[in-house]
Amino acid sequence: MIKRLAGWLILIVFALQAAGCGASPLQITPYDPELSTALAAYSQTAAFVNSPTFTLTPRFSQTPTRTFTLTISPTMTLSPTPPFTDTPRPVVKLNVIIATCDTGVDIFHNLGEVTNAYVLVQNVGTADASGVQVTLNASDEQKPHPDKSYLVQNLPASEEIPLKLTVDTQEGVPTSITVNVTSAEEVSASASKASCSTRIAKADMINKLGKMFVVRKIAKP
Repeated sequence: MIKRLAGWLILIVFALQAAGCGASPLQITPYDPELSTALAAYSQTAAFVNSPTFTLTPRFSQTPTRTFTLTISPTMTLSPTPPFTDTPRPVVKLNVIIATCDTGVDIFHNLGEVTNAYVLVQNVGTADASGVQVTLNASDEQKPHPDKSYLVQNLPASEEIPLKLTVDTQEGVPTSITVNVTSAEEVSASASKASCSTRIAKADMINKLGKMFVVRKIAKP
């Protein structure tokens, strides 16, 4: 019995070597059923052992996913623009009128012929005027007369002042006069009259001017 087992082992070893070398499995003859069964079982085991083993490793491909960022733009709100209002700045605006003029003789200042001008100075602006200097000039002026100019300290807006101004002029010579007005705000005005040769004062024109050297509201026409 031991010899038979040793014989089987030798055959099995031989069969393993043959299978490893790529030889055909050992063919079992039918004369030994026990050995044939053992070798058949070994042949199946050897075939399974020498069969190539395949390991399927799943491969995953990572496809980048697109990321979308939702950006919400601020909503534009149109606010109504208030209408532009241009508020005028208060200004000084002067006006001067020569109501009438005449000639006479000034004995109080040891002067001969003089020319008198009756004027109306107005502030038709929206701001008060200060330091309003009113000066009478003549085309044939001689010596400086103390009444040739007058200073109005303050002339409020929409107010006026009547004045009488006098210059020393030549006797018998045609005289033209000019009244110049300036203020501390650097506002100026002027008025001229071509001839002042009459010696008779126009009383009605002078009376319309009212009381001289008094500031008052501008009279309505």
